[in-house]
Amino acid sequence: MEKENVKKKQEMCPTVSPLLKGPISILINAELDYNAKETNTSKPPLQNWPPTLEQVAVHYKDLELGGSYAGPRDCKCKTSVAVIVPFRDREMHLRFFLYYIHQLLQRQQLCYVIIVAEQVGSEPFNKGQLMNSGFVYANRLMNFDCFIFHDVDTTAQDDRIPYTCNSDHVYHIAPYLDKYNYKINGDLTVGGAVAFTKEQFTAVNGYSDEYVGWGGEDDDMAVRIKSTKYTLSRLKENYIRFKMFKHKRDKGNPKNPRRSDRLRVAHERMKEDGLNSLNTSSVDVIKYLTHTRLKLKTFTPKYVKEVLNRP
Repeated sequence: MEKENVKKKQEMCPTVSPLLKGPISILINAELDYNAKETNTSKPPLQNWPPTLEQVAVHYKDLELGGSYAGPRDCKCKTSVAVIVPFRDREMHLRFFLYYIHQLLQRQQLCYVIIVAEQVGSEPFNKGQLMNSGFVYANRLMNFDCFIFHDVDTTAQDDRIPYTCNSDHVYHIAPYLDKYNYKINGDLTVGGAVAFTKEQFTAVNGYSDEYVGWGGEDDDMAVRIKSTKYTLSRLKENYIRFKMFKHKRDKGNPKNPRRSDRLRVAHERMKEDGLNSLNTSSVDVIKYLTHTRLKLKTFTPKYVKEVLNRP
């Protein structure tokens, strides 16, 4: 029996995983649901939900320290994926996200690791620097086939949504959100979840380091993609659906009054603004069974400091 299992493990997993079930039933507290009616107060909040990190780890028994999964036991996974999540002060959303993302990736028979890039300190939130830092860290671990940059408040509603990369196209995984009635919110936006190969992410020089606070970095990335030989692709199947959790914008994530100015010159800046200008500092690396937590201090660009210091 042991020799038979070894033989099966040496065989490549099928193109379409036999573990896929289709729609994912996402259990969510009503107060965090964008589709819940504001006047509906009769539904009580769920108790003991979402699961704690410890409970998630118990549920997915094959996880290894750092939130990595070596693939199914009976076949060799076709693709290795690093999922990078920019993060600050969203522990409830992270617990939801981890519970459902492990389920989806394991059903797709992928080898993967979950990297949560957490910003610490009092600087304004910088999503681009966090994602760039997660990419740099992931490359030190192994040579991944695919890097997926994923918002913590966005969760797939169907396990048939492929969490893989395409060498010819940058793949926008999550264009259709329940918040926007499953319609694309603007032609430029590549938010929610987007997948790059290492070559593609390097070609665009990663995300801009200069967008602090809310908004801009995803639109900037769309400009970067159009400036390369790569095109942006979105699947159109009717099961490509994502749920977005409600949240209020925290004090450290205000609107950047200069984001439109930076976006207008995105093409000109991309060669010197991104991976090659990254200057974050690592405070700590904590390996949970559910994920790797990078604790990072970001830097605030000079132009932003000038705006913030105005009387």
